[in-house]
Amino acid sequence: MRNNLIKVDSLDFDGIKANIKTFLQGQDIFSDYNFEGSALSTLIDVFAYNLHYHSLYTNLALNESFLDSASKYSSAVSLSKTIGYTAKSAVSARAKIRVEMSDIDGDMSTVITLPKGTLFRGTVGNSEYIFQTMYAKSATLNNGKYVFDVDIIEGTAISTYYVNNLESTFVIPNENVDITALNVRVQENAGNISSQSFNHVTDLLGVTGQSRVYFVKQREDLFYEVYFGNDVIGKALSPGNVVFLDYIISRGAAANNAGQFYYAGGYRGDALYKVTTIMNAAGGANSESIESIKYNAPRNYVAQNRAVTGTDYITQILQNFPYVESVSVWGGEENVPPRYGSVFLCMKPHDRTILSNAEKQEIKNFIGEKRSMLAIDPIVVDPIYTNIVVKTGVYFDASKTNKTANDLNVIVKNSILEYINGLNSLHSSFRYSSLVRLIDNSDTSIVSNITSIMLKQKLIPSIGVAERYQIQLNNPVEKKANSILSSRFFVEDSSNRHFFGNDDKGNILLYENAQPGVNINKGVVGKIDFNTGSISIDAIIITALYDAELVLDIEIQSYDVIPLRNTIIISDAKDITVNIYADYDGSTDKIFSSVK
Repeated sequence: MRNNLIKVDSLDFDGIKANIKTFLQGQDIFSDYNFEGSALSTLIDVFAYNLHYHSLYTNLALNESFLDSASKYSSAVSLSKTIGYTAKSAVSARAKIRVEMSDIDGDMSTVITLPKGTLFRGTVGNSEYIFQTMYAKSATLNNGKYVFDVDIIEGTAISTYYVNNLESTFVIPNENVDITALNVRVQENAGNISSQSFNHVTDLLGVTGQSRVYFVKQREDLFYEVYFGNDVIGKALSPGNVVFLDYIISRGAAANNAGQFYYAGGYRGDALYKVTTIMNAAGGANSESIESIKYNAPRNYVAQNRAVTGTDYITQILQNFPYVESVSVWGGEENVPPRYGSVFLCMKPHDRTILSNAEKQEIKNFIGEKRSMLAIDPIVVDPIYTNIVVKTGVYFDASKTNKTANDLNVIVKNSILEYINGLNSLHSSFRYSSLVRLIDNSDTSIVSNITSIMLKQKLIPSIGVAERYQIQLNNPVEKKANSILSSRFFVEDSSNRHFFGNDDKGNILLYENAQPGVNINKGVVGKIDFNTGSISIDAIIITALYDAELVLDIEIQSYDVIPLRNTIIISDAKDITVNIYADYDGSTDKIFSSVK
């Protein structure tokens, strides 16, 4: 019986070839034909190769047609534009410095100006980066010196221009441009030297037909393009207008943490220009990754430039402030204590622990002006960093490795640090089982480990001032005496050391260390809720610290640590103790290495 069925159950080369042969053998003329070694077999190879090639191409092309499955950066950029999203550009690091100038070639004018674009060198390790002043700044002669407090930005300044015609496109021909520092000016014509500045907008709220605004989109070649309005939404350009694009070519996040700056304007600069750092370089960020585009673009489309839900706030902040790494948002009714009519915002910046006051105010203004609901007050708070203290005993089979116990110690400690440091963002939870498994897998000779976890919470006291302390661990604390113990400090009217402890009834106690081994209970100074980990310490005047810092060592009920709201989990090498033991048929009483 003739078989006219076409099988499409396989798209790989061998499967396609086999299906073609099966189809042909269903024809009367080829029913007993031996395809092996025949010329027809070669033709079938060509057909199978062609079909396989086109199937693969079609599959790849189809994947690139959807944002979720796109693997090419240019595809993600193109698809995100269809829902009104523009990928974030690189952002230059910014710093604040003080410049003292003297003996300027004998010219001691009453007032002088430090021009915009004055160059300075900044260093990060052994690498050097060029910074420049963001604006001109004037100073008055005072005691033989001119003093300027100026903001500087990393990068190379470039200026280009285009003469507008009906086919003009205004492209910034560099992938590493910092769009946030772009300045767009328009002249009436080439003969008119006066120009008007246009402002960058990302939404149409308040934009009229006469608004001098411009828009930015990223092209598939990854260059950014500036475009203007049409006299309905934004002021349109006229033929012959000259468009100037002044921009910065950025090194992104590489220049963050530059803290030492030098004048770069000539061989006498270091002698005549004394530069001191007011604020280290920060805020630099690399171009948005494809993973970030695929995550943020749909959420930005849903948010529609307004902030109603928690996700809306997160999307708006991540889209418009590239120096922010992670965001946590919660309503005032969820806060401790509750604050109704407010929304709390906590941001973790790249390469730093907290935002500057100026950055917090910038974000608060951005959210509160047009995007947040009426009568909702946005409150920006800092992250709270909680240290994980790890103590582990690791057992290994010496017959399975040539490594020494000290080698294993370093391997295990680095594995622990790598895992915990990977949690250094908001909403990242510490999972005890993951850590234990990671320790066991850090070397093939390790057979088991016994690991315990504690928390360490740092407090920053105002010396000599009465201060209350409120700590929200959001993790249950062991219900027993002295599950919380602090480092030592001094209080007023006493030369003895003091520290905090607790009883099993939920009271925080103040102890006086009168002499070694003798601790006197001075009474209740606060409360602890063992179930929630909420710790409240009454106002106390700490006059000095005996130990290097004021910390609380806390024993917890569960070794899983789930951060809520503005808590971030971190660790330090000094908080990790690793003991290495040899395992001999179940006998593990010999310690090889103990390093903290």
